[in-house]
Amino acid sequence: MSKRGDTQLALTMEDVKNIAQYFEENGYETAYVGKWHLASESRVGRCIHTPKYLYSVYAPDKDGWKDKDSDYYEEDFLYDLEKDPYELHNLIYDKEYEDVRKQLAEELKEEMAKAGEKVPVICSSSD
Repeated sequence: MSKRGDTQLALTMEDVKNIAQYFEENGYETAYVGKWHLASESRVGRCIHTPKYLYSVYAPDKDGWKDKDSDYYEEDFLYDLEKDPYELHNLIYDKEYEDVRKQLAEELKEEMAKAGEKVPVICSSSD
């Protein structure tokens, strides 16, 4: 709780929306992010967001400052947004989600091709 003048403000996790909720409220079923950053500009990655999942891959041998894309990516994270709306539990190594990961990897490659990128190899976390 913070105090601002005579008014006290209390925020809970229920008061804060995540990016998935904003996408869904605005009619998006999937979203393709061309280049994203995780705490710095140093990574090259791609992700796909559906109403249920957020799936991401990254290029381990690329520099986000120099490279715009890659022909090789490794799986980075998978979140089940219905069960985990705050993206706290990465399911990328969970065997129960193997088929989901495969499907999302294919959808991501299709979106990358639509955006004019070469279709890359996406290395599964189970490899």
